[in-house]
Amino acid sequence: MSCFDSELIRKAGYREGITDGKLSTLQEGFDSSFTSSVKPSRTLGGLRGRASALLSLASIRSTNTNLDALRDLMKDLNRVKRNDILPIDTEREEHERDEHGDDNAFELEGNEKRDMEGLESALESLGSVNESAALGKREDDLLKELEGRLERLEREMKGMTD
Repeated sequence: MSCFDSELIRKAGYREGITDGKLSTLQEGFDSSFTSSVKPSRTLGGLRGRASALLSLASIRSTNTNLDALRDLMKDLNRVKRNDILPIDTEREEHERDEHGDDNAFELEGNEKRDMEGLESALESLGSVNESAALGKREDDLLKELEGRLERLEREMKGMTD
């Protein structure tokens, strides 16, 4: 084997090592973020499903007095955005400050979902205050408050059928 061949092999090994290192770091970050976001996201989805089913049931029973409360709950559940329930990624924020100087210098690349969420937030700020921001709640506190409202309405409706 010539010197030239060993140099190519060394460079290829170096590149593979860098790629493997990046992939393992990315995987660790993904695994960590996925783990911390699944539970609150699943909880929010479950609350939306239960509230929707309860609203459908209440709509069938036209004498039900809980329709307005259920509609309000559905509106509040639909206003909740991922930033309201997911833990703050302090590591990402720290990296952005270190790499880009100030808090607002770095923005994620736009896509349709982010653009729509930004538009929804802007429209909400014109008319009403976002429920979670108004209550100063985040993550578990917000979900617990919404779940408590739903459970109270479920008990009231169950009491009407007994």
